[in-house]
Amino acid sequence: MTDDASAPLAAIPALPRELAEHWRELLGTEPPQDLASLVEALPEALTRATPVLPPALREELARHHAYLLAHEAFQAHARGTSLPDTPGVLADFLRNTASVLRDAAALTGPALRAGVPPSVLALIEAAERQLEGWCYREKSLFIARLVLEERPLTCVEVGVYGGRSLIPCAAALRHLGQGRIWGVEGWSGTLAVRDPGTEDNDDWWACLDFGPIKRGFLRFLAEHDLVREVGILEAPSTEVATLFPSIDYLHIDGSHARLAAAEDVLRYGRRVRPGGIILFDDVQWKTTAAARELLNEMAECVDLLHQPEAPGNICAVYRRHAR
Repeated sequence: MTDDASAPLAAIPALPRELAEHWRELLGTEPPQDLASLVEALPEALTRATPVLPPALREELARHHAYLLAHEAFQAHARGTSLPDTPGVLADFLRNTASVLRDAAALTGPALRAGVPPSVLALIEAAERQLEGWCYREKSLFIARLVLEERPLTCVEVGVYGGRSLIPCAAALRHLGQGRIWGVEGWSGTLAVRDPGTEDNDDWWACLDFGPIKRGFLRFLAEHDLVREVGILEAPSTEVATLFPSIDYLHIDGSHARLAAAEDVLRYGRRVRPGGIILFDDVQWKTTAAARELLNEMAECVDLLHQPEAPGNICAVYRRHAR
């Protein structure tokens, strides 16, 4: 701080580099260069803060800012005069602001790198530890970021299994405070092989004990308070499509049998609104070729997700054509 406490705000030295770095990553704008621009820019920056900045820390920054503006020492300084405690008040504001941003960066670092809010990342990590399934981290983060960006209201996942790919969507919806995802799942070996696929695949599903998988998923929803964001339809996918007049986000990962996969696309894909999102898993399978052809007629493929450990496993991302 300068010894000339009556100097105008613009004469205050530049902000510490650490504060500027945290400002950019947490508040999403170019950092101010001095105290004057910091005081001026902070309120608007807080309204546009990235979603990974925890609300409590955002409120703490706002409180420090309000305290400074109301302090008579700052008001005197703004008028170009000085009070004995003016240097200390200004220094405290800088120190407190830097401290909150530093704490926020330490708390949200992994979430920042993942591009999702900490609460969403925490649920994704919990699902990976507790639930059955094959949804890998990169795909989970992609789903969460997609939902945060698209802000869908009606979401449907056909083929829940253990819920690993449903949870990222539900977590993002909870962060947004809107929308619901409906999981369509029979949890039945008989249903899983009703339409023949490949012999090895059908044998595996027919012998699977779905009970523990289902109970683990439902327990997870209750323990993590996701009941509002998630609805479950325990039924064959052929029987419940008409419940959804319009779908904003659709994830199809049900039976990979040729007829079943194509039928899911016809029954649910047609209900996705123009511009809506469709994810379709395992497009590389021979048995899903017909479903893929149908999807190509109703939507544009805008991305392909490759599992890092098995790049041949591909999830295709489509955007529904405008009618």
